[in-house]
Amino acid sequence: MQDFVRLATGEMGRTLYDKLGLRGAEKFGEVREVLLAEDAARRAHMWSMTPQPPLAFTRLHSAYEAVVNRIWDYWTTGGFVEGLCDRVLRADVSVTWVVGGAVPGYSYGLNRLLAGLVARLLAQRGGRPLTGSGKKPGEPEPECRPVIITGLKLKSLTAAPDDSHLCHANCYTRRHSARLQADLAAPGPGDYVVEYLDLVVVRHGVEQQPFFGQAALSEQITPFSFPA
Repeated sequence: MQDFVRLATGEMGRTLYDKLGLRGAEKFGEVREVLLAEDAARRAHMWSMTPQPPLAFTRLHSAYEAVVNRIWDYWTTGGFVEGLCDRVLRADVSVTWVVGGAVPGYSYGLNRLLAGLVARLLAQRGGRPLTGSGKKPGEPEPECRPVIITGLKLKSLTAAPDDSHLCHANCYTRRHSARLQADLAAPGPGDYVVEYLDLVVVRHGVEQQPFFGQAALSEQITPFSFPA
């Protein structure tokens, strides 16, 4: 969630919180439910044998969504949404956030709140055409990709269709495509490829990833940025 927010806005944490004008949001009645859900999710995260207890995180995400809904209604009623899109979102950036489960997993509460709001701002703004070095002369405009994809995981990275090359250690300046699958062992009907990616960020964590020989790597060990 922190990576998603940084890619979309170039900022994070309290700086972005203040830029979004969220001072005072702590007074909303839904915050009590958020705190209870946060406590349950933290306990489940610490004591569970699996990295993402589904019920606890579903409840936690729903609680935060209630706060996001309250803030979004206030922004919409006050006519603030368009101004926030222009002030907060980076120009000419389209971000696709892939979540392996039905909802995002464990995170700091501030990151979850900001990610929910930034996702809605991105969806409100919609797609932006590529400009500068990211778009070749005569190349068609890219389609607006989904902001959030749930239930799929990154299976592999390959050269983009318009930039055919043999991937090697120094091809990070070339564009790539990402294959997303629900089951990493075998393709399925809901799997698909996201093309023309300029940067791919793989979040570090305890989940096994195909990029590291299926090794189970703990947090703060995995190099998680794949510049493509």
